[in-house]
Amino acid sequence: MLKRIAPRVSVFLGLSFAFFLVSGVVLAFNEKVALHYEMNQFHSNFWDFFFKYYTNVGEGYFALFLIPILFLSKKKKFLLFGILSCVFAGILAQLFKHYFFPDAPRPTAVFNAGVLHLVSGVKMAKLHSFVSGHSASAFAMFMFASVVYHKKWLQIVFFLMAMLVAISRVYLSQHFLMDVFVGSCLGIFSVFLAFEAILLFEKITATNKNSPSLSKTIFA
Repeated sequence: MLKRIAPRVSVFLGLSFAFFLVSGVVLAFNEKVALHYEMNQFHSNFWDFFFKYYTNVGEGYFALFLIPILFLSKKKKFLLFGILSCVFAGILAQLFKHYFFPDAPRPTAVFNAGVLHLVSGVKMAKLHSFVSGHSASAFAMFMFASVVYHKKWLQIVFFLMAMLVAISRVYLSQHFLMDVFVGSCLGIFSVFLAFEAILLFEKITATNKNSPSLSKTIFA
């Protein structure tokens, strides 16, 4: 699995690893609530406007835009792989949110009113903070995009698009940094999990060893 996917998206994975490493070091040396307050002090009218709308890229429905793009670019063989990647990211995020950590408070439930800079017009949630579903969806979607369109410069663009979604969740005080850190990791894991699911399905249903498999067709 790793041998098949990782070389194809080495730039995306390398940048993601650097992002996770920096985030992990920051988290290791700072208490998450105090860290969020410090990060919240950096804001401007431009970023208020930008993140207010850009954060929606992390919504699950945004992945639907990939379907016509795949067909128009003659990449429809990746469709099942893409659907599974996004579905697994969504399922894992919801399991964490509603079953493993259902009472995890969001920043606005931790801080008193008026302490944080909040963006006007953004509906604030109070619970189900861990993990960030938007971050999971974004990293799954854009890593999948990197698998399909794997030119190095595109992988850089896709990584930046995913990272900005994760940052938007902290900027808007919808999540703590730890939430987006783990959510982003889950998103990448979901892509590998999706490919493993395809391999497992092929192994169970295989009747003719010489017939072309979906996994081999994808990376032909």
